[in-house]
Amino acid sequence: MRGGWLSPRAKSGKGLVYVSDNNGNAVYIFDKKDLVQGPIGEITDAIEAPNGLAVDRRGALYVANSNSIVEVYPRGSTQPSVTYTDGISFPFGLVVSPNTGRLYVANFNANDVTEYAKGSTTPDTTISFVSLEGNDPYGMALDREDDLFVSALGYPTARAYEIPIGSDTPKDLGISGIDVMYGIAVDEKGDAIIVDQGAKAIYVYPPGSDTPSKTITDGLIQPILIALDKREQRLYVADAGSDGHDGGLWVYSYPRCKLLTQIHLPGFTVPEGVAVSPL
Repeated sequence: MRGGWLSPRAKSGKGLVYVSDNNGNAVYIFDKKDLVQGPIGEITDAIEAPNGLAVDRRGALYVANSNSIVEVYPRGSTQPSVTYTDGISFPFGLVVSPNTGRLYVANFNANDVTEYAKGSTTPDTTISFVSLEGNDPYGMALDREDDLFVSALGYPTARAYEIPIGSDTPKDLGISGIDVMYGIAVDEKGDAIIVDQGAKAIYVYPPGSDTPSKTITDGLIQPILIALDKREQRLYVADAGSDGHDGGLWVYSYPRCKLLTQIHLPGFTVPEGVAVSPL
């Protein structure tokens, strides 16, 4: 189905925040400098129960759909130009390297992460999580050296992993005690920012530590995926809401972790993914 709209500001691809609405089959676009005005664009074409989002260095938007398809929307367009299906199975987290253009997809159903070289829709690497304690990859992030960080659901507890660039072996970060681990981000210091949905909290773990240095709870209802902006001054949280409380986009200062604003999406929505344009 074709649809959606873009304001001139949204078409520019600059200074934008994208939020996926899993329930409404849409991706909403916000102006980072004026979030309270509401969406300045909406993408619905080929969107089906979207999960994670990512934006590459040219401003193209990647959308993980629950129908096991990843669509790519060029900057300034509401129609996809590239479709990924090979190796995709109920994808959640997405991340694109700003250094190489390499795409990483967390496949929840297949218990793996698939990697795609720039310009290819066929994976050249598959990292299995089947035998690991946290075996359902969900959120993903890259550090500045392109080491991959993955948050994974599992039993009895979820786990977080680091996969060095060029490796296909996840290294457990040693963070335990989180039952529902969803989103993950990594700052320039190497701190891992991890969502604990069960505790309605977000923790900041210094490198090599299993004890958080900071904890965010203010305003959180059902946090899902998260994203830092390019300057690492803002942490954006897709919060699905629950128990009669609407979900939306929650924004925190970083690294102070102070709640700045809560933006509710139009209608009955389930926000799951969030991404910030690097432009």
